[in-house]
Amino acid sequence: MAVLSREFKPEPDSELFDPETGMCSIEYYASCKDPYRVASNKIPVGWPWLCARASEAANDLNDQLYERIQKVLSDYNISGWANNYNFAPRYTPEDAHDIYLIRTRDKFNASWWRKAADEIYNDIIEPAATAVGIEMTVEIWNEDKMYRDASSLITDDAIINSIAKIQPAVLGTVMEHCPMKWTSIAYHNRGPPSNGSEQKLTVIVFIRPGEVHAWGELEDNIIHAITSSSFPNELDIHVEILPGELSLTRPTGRPLYHGIDNLPTIPSPGASIAPSNCTDAAGTLGAVVNYRAAPTEEVKRCFLTSYDVIASGDPDGKELNDVRGIGLNKREVGFKIDVEYPSKYDPDHARRSLKTRLQKNEEYYKHYMEGVKHYDDIAALGPIGQVKFASGYRLSDTNHRMDWALVELDPARPAKNLLPSDTSFFRSGFLHNLPGYIVQDGDTVSGTCTSISNTPNFYAKVGRTSGVTPAQYSPLKRAIA
Repeated sequence: MAVLSREFKPEPDSELFDPETGMCSIEYYASCKDPYRVASNKIPVGWPWLCARASEAANDLNDQLYERIQKVLSDYNISGWANNYNFAPRYTPEDAHDIYLIRTRDKFNASWWRKAADEIYNDIIEPAATAVGIEMTVEIWNEDKMYRDASSLITDDAIINSIAKIQPAVLGTVMEHCPMKWTSIAYHNRGPPSNGSEQKLTVIVFIRPGEVHAWGELEDNIIHAITSSSFPNELDIHVEILPGELSLTRPTGRPLYHGIDNLPTIPSPGASIAPSNCTDAAGTLGAVVNYRAAPTEEVKRCFLTSYDVIASGDPDGKELNDVRGIGLNKREVGFKIDVEYPSKYDPDHARRSLKTRLQKNEEYYKHYMEGVKHYDDIAALGPIGQVKFASGYRLSDTNHRMDWALVELDPARPAKNLLPSDTSFFRSGFLHNLPGYIVQDGDTVSGTCTSISNTPNFYAKVGRTSGVTPAQYSPLKRAIA
């Protein structure tokens, strides 16, 4: 067995690293493990990053300064090509700024790359960027060799069992030597995102961005904890200490409901719903289910949603409903909460937001107004159901807040558990191949299974504003601080 890690190579005499104590920021520590990137501000943008289009001002500078920058690169024998981007570490999106990015396939020369990046920044980019009021830095990469590993699931049962044996030791070491600074510990296969790349079994300790510590010492302690445990001799495992925060997979609360112009007549999970009296919010329709109250044989068609979605439907009784729930413990449902599909909020908001812009495009405005008419036709059918039971905001026996509601469907207003199309996964950014997921229009959920063929532990949810959010589930639990 070998416990491996990338070599930490701090710059000589760097003010960002204390050689006596080993103290530095987690961002500097991670950057000094990647010899194929340099930045004019000493620390390149941390991987993984968010990439967007550079500002117009930055692109204008690129055209103006191109020849001068190419002259500097030529002086340092650096061949390559350059583009402007707007980058930010995914864990600190507020740090987004424009970057002049130089890509090269040259052999790494730390001294020359650093000098070239500093000269381009200090003499060319920084004065010009300051003059137009933007922040802009310079980076030089060898994209073929730089660190940009991505995670994939560990699926081998024997390896999973072996990792489970060392998890307590690794967690104990991190908690002892790095309290209050770590955010999570995960175990994944890691490797470059290209197909066919080598996948390395890796323990990743994520650290709160900006934290300062003797990270090399922590890494040594983790390695010692693993080698002292009963980890199989035939397996190699890598150790990574990286900046990282736990965050949502995508922003929530997007105000516009995308789909008003092709709204389905029959709703399905992910559709926009709200109480009939609600005009300033909306929620998501969940799974459509059959409900039978014992000991009767009568089956009612219902759907699930969260209590938060329907709570405003009974303003006078809300305070009591929050505490006791609705219809529970033989409590009479005093006020019938009607639930509508589609909600009033989304199309009303869309009308206000798009009215001015759409009037400038007559053809699209006509198309949009046809969608509004279709919405009005569906809304004229009335509520799709009434709340039968709801949890309120009570706590469970394990001290977790409940948040559910069961809505009985109007028999004249059906709903279906339609499956999301396979293309919706690609649009969501889930680029893994799904050979076992084949869906035709109108296909519904017919049952449950443990996995899709060739894609183990695959799950997905559909939301009103989030669209399809797919993921794979790992049996190795992530430790969270």
